[in-house]
Amino acid sequence: MMITNPNDPAQPVIVGTSADVIPQVGSSTWQMPGLSKREAMAMAAMQGMYHNGVMTEHGQVSRDPQTIATYAVMAADALIEALNKGGE
Repeated sequence: MMITNPNDPAQPVIVGTSADVIPQVGSSTWQMPGLSKREAMAMAAMQGMYHNGVMTEHGQVSRDPQTIATYAVMAADALIEALNKGGE
């Protein structure tokens, strides 16, 4: 079973090697990791939540950015946890 590490890059880009740019440095690979998996999942959740709003614990629909950010991170963490359970 593959474990989802929330800190791994969501869409890593291999730029090249340092030897391509600075030959005397060697051949280590450069990467531009961008967003982490957790950040990408939270961002996707936020997009829907901004559009639809979120139901708060008080039963009201909110489009408050702080509230949505909190719920989006909770959703991302829940998805990572479910992915790591491996189909249970």
